[in-house]
Amino acid sequence: MSDTIKFWIKAEHAKQAIERARASRKALMVFVEEKGFASKEFETALCGEKVKEALDLHYVGLRLLKGTSILEQFEQLVPVSCYPSLFSFYDGELLHEINYINEDDEQLAAKLTQHLVPKEQECISPSSEMTLQEKKAMLMARLEEKRKAKEEEKKAEQKLQEANRRAQGRELTNAKLAQQQKESQNIAAALAKEKKEAKEHQLRVREEIARDKAERLARKQAKESTPTNPPQPASLTPPMSDATKCRLNMRLSLDGSSYREEFGADEPLSAVRQYVAQNVLPSGEAFDLIQTLPRRKFTAADELQSLRELHLCPSNTLMIQIPMNSGSSYPISGAGVTDTLSSWVDWSTSTFNSFVSYVNSGNAEPQTSSTNSSTSASARNRITTLSDTSDRSDSNSKPMAYNGNSTNQQ
Repeated sequence: MSDTIKFWIKAEHAKQAIERARASRKALMVFVEEKGFASKEFETALCGEKVKEALDLHYVGLRLLKGTSILEQFEQLVPVSCYPSLFSFYDGELLHEINYINEDDEQLAAKLTQHLVPKEQECISPSSEMTLQEKKAMLMARLEEKRKAKEEEKKAEQKLQEANRRAQGRELTNAKLAQQQKESQNIAAALAKEKKEAKEHQLRVREEIARDKAERLARKQAKESTPTNPPQPASLTPPMSDATKCRLNMRLSLDGSSYREEFGADEPLSAVRQYVAQNVLPSGEAFDLIQTLPRRKFTAADELQSLRELHLCPSNTLMIQIPMNSGSSYPISGAGVTDTLSSWVDWSTSTFNSFVSYVNSGNAEPQTSSTNSSTSASARNRITTLSDTSDRSDSNSKPMAYNGNSTNQQ
């Protein structure tokens, strides 16, 4: 086994192995191997006595390991179909390739030498003797042929790869188009479904609207056919008060004088008229009683009703209005009319004279006499904005003030 190992030259010394084979006129034996049990078994088959003798006599051994750069260069010249393999060369010519060994030692030795004896004899004969330059040129030509064949094979392989790539590209493009077409169909189907659903929804809405209109029309017709009682207007008359007293605030329309008096709730309105005739207008002038809110003018028919029935309780305000003509709601005596006209003429004359004297003097203040100078003792609740007779002494220091609501200011 050790002798066989010495026979093989390592890959890094491939150039020396080739030169030794040329110099010794021996064939070059190239052992292509890979790491594994098959390579070891192949090497063991080459350890026989006859095989060792044939190798030492006719060959120079070169050992190449799979995966090295030297083997890649070798594969460019000679394609390697399997590992391990034996290649024998003589003057650049491939003699034989052994991929497996099934012979015994003697048969394998004969197989390795059967091609070498004629070649060696041709090299020895003078007629076939070739110079070193011719052999080199012949070897280079063979190498060039091998290289060209390798290149053509490589080009063919590249063309095949390009054709496969284009075919795959076309398949991929077709697949994308099919996918896009399928997606477009799905989108179109979804849009059609949505449109159909929208149309159905619109039809349902229209049906509901029509049904609702029909129901409303039926209700309206049924309502029109059914007689209904007209609504009774709400009573605007306020409810009667439960108060037992009625407080009245009476205001005289001439000068704005105010009088307050309390009456029984069940007393008639004639009691109020009697109070005014005795305490407010004792001179017997005709007057009307008018409710302010809501405005209401009482007539002679109202005097028989109680203050409660007239809704004057528990408190209210009445205006005592002296009419300028005979259009009072109550009958008026002849003497009362004469006195009223006389007092009105006296008041007008006095007011005009006071105004003229004020204009002539420039500094004089108008003096106005009250038509009701004598006030009754029972008019204790009287409120007036005109100055009283008892305060006339201060008329030089304080001017007379008039109520804006008094009708005599107009």
